[in-house]
Amino acid sequence: MGEVKKDVKITVIAFVINYLFFYIPVSLYLGYYYGYNFLNLYMFFLSLVVTFLALWLNVNFYFFTNLIAKVLK
Repeated sequence: MGEVKKDVKITVIAFVINYLFFYIPVSLYLGYYYGYNFLNLYMFFLSLVVTFLALWLNVNFYFFTNLIAKVLK
């Protein structure tokens, strides 16, 4: 059971890292060049989709998840 909790914790941390790496820079870029609102709902849902895709890739290819697992040891 402890292993499952650790996996969930790693997955949540990986999700947050992916979301921040995508949402903040892209929102700032679009806001600066195209006048998008930083809290635009379209931007929010687009970032969620891309974040889930990035998280799926990370879980399948163990990029962030391995890095975070090493840090949490």
